[in-house]
Formats: sequence, C-alpha cells, structure tokens
Amino acid sequence: MLKRPFRWPSRGHAADTSASAKDQWLWALRDVSFEVAPGEVMGIVGRNGAGKSTLLKVLARITTPTAGHAEIVGRVASLLEIGTGFHPELTGRENVYLNGAFLGLGRRAIRKQFDNIVAFAELSRFIDTPVKFYSSGMLVRLGFAVSAHLLADVVIVDEVLSVGDAGFRRRCEDVIYRMPAAGRTVLVVSHNNETIRRLADRCLYLEEGRVKQLGKTDEVLQQYHRDVFGEIPGQTVQTDSAEAEAVLPRFPLVIENAVVSGPGVVDGTYLRPDAPVRLAFDLVARAEVPAADIRVAVVRDPTVLSVDDSPSRLGPLAFSPGQRRRFVVDYPVLPLVEGPCAIRIRVRRDPATGSDHPISGVCSINLMVKVAATTTRGHVALDQVWREEDSGEDR
Repeated sequence: MLKRPFRWPSRGHAADTSASAKDQWLWALRDVSFEVAPGEVMGIVGRNGAGKSTLLKVLARITTPTAGHAEIVGRVASLLEIGTGFHPELTGRENVYLNGAFLGLGRRAIRKQFDNIVAFAELSRFIDTPVKFYSSGMLVRLGFAVSAHLLADVVIVDEVLSVGDAGFRRRCEDVIYRMPAAGRTVLVVSHNNETIRRLADRCLYLEEGRVKQLGKTDEVLQQYHRDVFGEIPGQTVQTDSAEAEAVLPRFPLVIENAVVSGPGVVDGTYLRPDAPVRLAFDLVARAEVPAADIRVAVVRDPTVLSVDDSPSRLGPLAFSPGQRRRFVVDYPVLPLVEGPCAIRIRVRRDPATGSDHPISGVCSINLMVKVAATTTRGHVALDQVWREEDSGEDR
C-alpha cells in the first residue's frame, strides 16, 4: 500500500469491499453463537461444507474469525486432521513431548502420563520410530491418546476417529464418556449419528455456515435425518411408483396398498413400542415369477442398523401374470427407543434359484417412535430382569 498508494486496492483485488464483491463472498460460518458448559459433551452435525471443521479450527485457535470472537477457558487439545501437531521427522516419543509442550505442560507432567499414552495407543513397539512411517490409524491412535491423557480442559475431536478400527473407536468412546465426570468439555464432529447419540448431551446442527438447530441430541438428529433423507413420519416412499417408472427397471412385482395399523400405531404416524403393530400390503405380478422371497426390514437408522431384516416365513412364492395377493405381518411389540424408523418391504428372487437379485422396488413406510422420557440409549429397549444376589429380590 505504501509503495503503490494509488493502486491499492486495485480492481479485482482480494481486499475489494464494494457491494458487488461482498455479494460474491462465501461465508464458511455466519452468526454462529453457542455456549458449552464445563463437563458437557457437544455434538456437531451437518452436511459436508456446512462449516463444522472451520468452527473447530476457530475454537482450536488455528483460524482467526473474520468477525466475532471465541472465548475458551483452559487448555485445548484438538484432533482435527490425521497427523495434526506431529512433526514427521520426530519419533512418536518426541512428538508426545512436543504436543505436551503445546499444551503448556512441563516434562515432568508429561513423563507421568507417558506410559499410559503409549499403552492406550498400543504403539510400544514403534514409539521410537519417526511418525512419517506410521499409518493413518497409528497417527490417530497416538493423537487421541495424547489428547485424552495430557489433562486438557477442552478436547476437540473431528471425524478422524472413523479411521481407527472398531475396538479403538469403542475405547475412545469410553474415554469420552468419563471426561465430563472430571469436568472436561468435549466437542465431537461425526457423520455417524449413533456416535453422536451415544456421546453427546446436546447437539449443534450447522447448515451453510449457520446454526440450523441447537438442542437435545435426539431432537436435533431427527431433524438432520429428515433433511438428509427426506423422510417425513407417516410418509410412504415407493421406488416403483408411477413417477419412477421412467428411470427404474420394470420389476415383475409391484408393492401396493402398504399400511401399518394396530394398537401400536397412533394417527398412522407414531409408533408405541409396547403394543402390537400390523403391516399389510399387496403384491401384484406383471409377469410370471417362479420363486419370490419377500423381505421386511425394520430400520432404525439407515446409515447404521437394520433392527430386523427377515425373509418371510412363507417360503418361496410363485406368481402368475396379473395375480394380486395380500400379505400380513404381525409384530407383538416393536421395542424401539424414541426416534425415526422405517418399515421397508422388498422382494428378491429366492436364493435357492442361484440368484437373489431384486424383483420389486422398495416400499418404505416412515414412522416416528414416541415414548416417555427414558435413559435407554441405542436402537432397541430390551426386556431385562435384574437381581441383587445377596437379597434375591428381582427388580
């Protein structure tokens, strides 16, 4: 600016603040405000590009916000990307001490936790190897072990935990469970809804850099689920409908008149998990089908789990052209916990024929399970009998 006072800012320069230039600015985050208390686990969800990683970088003091401010009390340990904070030429041992120094800890404090860090990461054999030779999973294990054991007040974890194996992810979740009891605050970003549901007390839903919803985890995840999958409670989605005929193969069987009813269904939209539910539907044959296998799935979260995906108990079924047959499935109870679910019907060729490819579209009936407040977590609520051995009393 001093050398060229009359040319700065020039036309097309990044510092152009004209109205037309401002209209083209892309805000990674805009008007995002929230507060997280000590000892709380906050989940953050949103589509790719919603601003989740940018928000964590602002909180980790890696990125300075253009406007506004972030106040953080205490030491912050962040695990945002694979290898963050590690020098590739240093060994695992040296990087542990380096990360401890970033957190403001002395060598004595780091030395007290060093054996625990190595044991948790399961890297005793490679701890004196330069980390440039580590796999991505090894880097994540060491990074989380450092963040978990070096007594940070705030722990920030991005999607990197998905790199680890199932056993390591479960151990990480167990550590995060125990952090609130010690007064430590945790921020977790994940595209796995079940991870957020298991860990987080509250959830922040970001969309296009703004706060779409902030509140109880189950409520926020339900809204996120509806936005992503376009599923509305009570809506029936059928992939072999007339609108889809132009782009889908003409299956020999069509599912029609699918409906759920019974004492466990309220207003055709909500399910009671403690009452019977009946599913009824028609199959109409467009062509001859020598051996069909009907499958009905109860889906709790399409990204994670089918609670049930059973073939019919009727065996292989044969259909002649133009034939219509009605089928009924009775469920004494559907012990699902609160949240969205779906009952999905599809037909495949009987596997005994040597091919089990689809011979119908998929009919999905979207529902919402509503129950009283409960501490049950997960997908289903199982009947249990507890007994204290000394008293012999059932509870």
